[in-house]
Amino acid sequence: TQARHLRQWWGPLGWTMPVCQVDFRPGGAWFYCLQDPDGNRYCSKAVYGEIDAPRRFTSVEVFTDEAGEPKDELPAGRNRFTFEEADGATTVTGLTRYPSQQARDQIIAMGVEAGVKQTLDRLDAYLATLA
Repeated sequence: TQARHLRQWWGPLGWTMPVCQVDFRPGGAWFYCLQDPDGNRYCSKAVYGEIDAPRRFTSVEVFTDEAGEPKDELPAGRNRFTFEEADGATTVTGLTRYPSQQARDQIIAMGVEAGVKQTLDRLDAYLATLA
C-alpha cells in the first residue's frame, strides 16, 4: 500500500520502478512503470475496488502507456488478494481472472509467470531486511 516499499520488491530481478503512485482506497489507483535493465518501461494501472484491510482487496489492472492510458490490445485482469495470518506467518493468495482463456494465454505468453515468481522472491528478500 506504500510506494516506498513497493519500489523495493515489485517486478522481476534487475528491474526498477521509476514511477510508483499509490492511492490505496476504493476507487483509488496504483499507477506504476517498471523499467528493465535496457531502459524499456512497462506500465500498469490497478484501480482498487473492495478493500477490507488487512484481510483482502480487489482491483482491476490494465497495461498502460507512460501517461497511464490503457493499451487496448492487452486484456484487463480482475485481481483479488487475500492475507491470512497463522502462527506468526502471513500467507498471501493472489487470483487474477481474465475475460477469456485466450486473454489469459496472451498474458502468460508475455512471461508474466516468471516475473511473478521473481517478484515474490524479491518480496521475501525485502521482508528479511525489515525483520
